Amino acid sequence: MNIRNLVFTLGISVLVSLASSFLVVKLMVPEIKSVSLDKLLDNHIAQVKTKYEMTDEEVNTYSEAFSLQVEKTLDAYGEGDTIIIVSPAVVRGTTDITDDVYASILENIESK
Repeated sequence: MNIRNLVFTLGISVLVSLASSFLVVKLMVPEIKSVSLDKLLDNHIAQVKTKYEMTDEEVNTYSEAFSLQVEKTLDAYGEGDTIIIVSPAVVRGTTDITDDVYASILENIESK
């Protein structure tokens, strides 16, 4: 075997190895997503309080129910091979799923 064939074979082997390693990492490592709980809770509670003219006691009761639903929803997202990072953790390159979580929470609350 001459040098040229050896280098070519070695190059192909390296490319196949890199491609298979990349696929294994993509398939085995869970995706990291972030949720801004401050934004989620503050915005929603303020909207509900003004929209329905709730008393402080009603707001507290609703806030507790909403918080429980947030926890259930985040647990459901976490079961799908996803790591949830609660903002304000500084992590670049993560997908922000705050709006998706919020929509899911509202859907679950309205169905009850």
